[in-house]
Amino acid sequence: MEALFVTMGLLDCDLAEAQRAFFSAPCRDAERRFHNDALDLLAKDAADDA
Repeated sequence: MEALFVTMGLLDCDLAEAQRAFFSAPCRDAERRFHNDALDLLAKDAADDA
């Protein structure tokens, strides 16, 4: 939440605009893809163990 408030201050925008800017940032995209890949691997490993 703090990051959104910082984004709002830096961009001088409202919460909705800050959310769009924060969550669509390229670094967030890379983080999201890494997270999704890691969860996919964990799910595959769990299915293999079952």
